[in-house]
Amino acid sequence: MNRIDLIARFEALSRENVETVRKKNSDYATDTDAFANFAAAVEVGVPVERGFLVRIMDKIHRASNLLDKEEPAVTEESLSDTLRDLSTYSLLLLIYLEQKAKLNMRCPYCGRPEIQGGGKTHDIAGHTQTICCNNIVEPCCDGASLG
Repeated sequence: MNRIDLIARFEALSRENVETVRKKNSDYATDTDAFANFAAAVEVGVPVERGFLVRIMDKIHRASNLLDKEEPAVTEESLSDTLRDLSTYSLLLLIYLEQKAKLNMRCPYCGRPEIQGGGKTHDIAGHTQTICCNNIVEPCCDGASLG
């Protein structure tokens, strides 16, 4: 493959990925919060950035396993699909970090750059807790920390 063909194929795949993001984002997020599904990670104590990385690592492990197998058990997601998802998650994380830096989000409790969800109160399994940069700063209602 020459350079011109490489760039043409890269552009075609990029356009396809944009269309996939457009469709999936309408299913997973909201009109006002494009990262709503990723931000939900804080509800189980996982920082948003780490939530992205978990998804990325899942895709890396799946790609590695698919490279080693002749026939995958799950045929609904091919190696091609997995690699496209991997590139998309990486770009989404980059965009999220750019947005976070642009907004200069700060945690209302400690003043550090905020991991989305900081300073919010979450109800987990009937226990209310306040999260600061994804660390519990106020215990649940009975005085016991869930962290």
